[in-house]
Amino acid sequence: MGQDQVHNRDARAVQSGLDTQAHLVEVSGLLDQLTAVGQALVVEPAGRCVVTRDGIELDDRLQHCFEFFARAFDRRGMVMRFTNASPFLHPVAVLQGVLQVLGGAQPSSVAEFAGTPLGEIPEGERIDFWAGILSRILLLIAAHDTRRHVGLDPGGLAVLGSAGFFLQEFGIPAKLHPVIQQALQDCFWTRAWLPKRQGPEALRHLVVERPILRLTCEEELFATTASNLADSLSAFLDASIGTYKDRSGARLSSECFRRLVSLPFEREVIEVFRALGFEAGTVSENGAWATAATQQAEHLVGGAPPPGEIDVLAYHPSGLAVVAECKALNLPFDASALRNLHGKLSLADDEGFHGNLERKCNWVDNALRNKRRLTGDPVGILVVDRSPPFDCLDAPHLVVDAETLEHGLAALLKEYDMS
Repeated sequence: MGQDQVHNRDARAVQSGLDTQAHLVEVSGLLDQLTAVGQALVVEPAGRCVVTRDGIELDDRLQHCFEFFARAFDRRGMVMRFTNASPFLHPVAVLQGVLQVLGGAQPSSVAEFAGTPLGEIPEGERIDFWAGILSRILLLIAAHDTRRHVGLDPGGLAVLGSAGFFLQEFGIPAKLHPVIQQALQDCFWTRAWLPKRQGPEALRHLVVERPILRLTCEEELFATTASNLADSLSAFLDASIGTYKDRSGARLSSECFRRLVSLPFEREVIEVFRALGFEAGTVSENGAWATAATQQAEHLVGGAPPPGEIDVLAYHPSGLAVVAECKALNLPFDASALRNLHGKLSLADDEGFHGNLERKCNWVDNALRNKRRLTGDPVGILVVDRSPPFDCLDAPHLVVDAETLEHGLAALLKEYDMS
């Protein structure tokens, strides 16, 4: 066989390999699109799609769904609650703070955590939470350091070998070394872990769950980027502090979620109402209404205690009363979670969000009429901290996200005045 023939044979083999890879990419993209269509069908079961040689064609119902999907997730990693927190803005300072906590300090006493969510973490929370943060910051620093030796872009691809970290140099107690080692290992793709994470919905989150990807089966050779590690850290914080059931992370207590998510969100919503001229505050389970207008809570009597704590009761001098329930939403990462969220926000359910809100509106109607002049029935609103990935226009009560609450209330006041 001549040299030209060998060259042509090798060229054909290379081209065949490239064609196969291109087809695999196309199939992978189609699978991802079909997974998204499957989730859209949860919201619009009557929707229809057609797979053609040129892609996927959606009917108007599914197209409408995808518009809401885009609105909910167009910020990508920025939809995570703590993306703007200090671990991303000052990773070295946070590394020093985490080391202090691992050494026995209380999070609230760490100067590097002042004014950040990490400073609000209650004492005694799971040590593997702090180990998870530490491991990702150490790897972020390692990736950045590796990358700067080969290019000007610090966020580019970094190839890592089997090097390790000398934990004793960080002053971490020896008894915690196994926890840190496990947290570091949990950032790497491994043969034991990958088979457990199968299915199209699980596969979409692997790179964020474990940001260090294996390059070969023969060698301990891995790849990552600084941005991928930052995404992983953001997702780890969200999964740990949130109320997810099946997400990776170190699940923290409900008190931690209340401190870092629920209470700040309720205070934010109350301030929006007050800025528009409402008396606004929470109503306790015994009927005490805490507004900014009085030093002491005003006691409301509705014939019986309220049906649970009311997140926000707001009264406007025009006679409009609003009962708002604040809901901090988990991101619906799979079809099951999406179905559950859609049922809670969009459908009438006596035991769900809207049923509870209706009972609270009825109680306020009885309790507030003796205290204030009402010119209509109290209006119920569900305020969510994230834009829902579907249409809630047919829901029993108004559903708004935090960003559109002020606009929605202004429109409601205008409509109320005109009536």
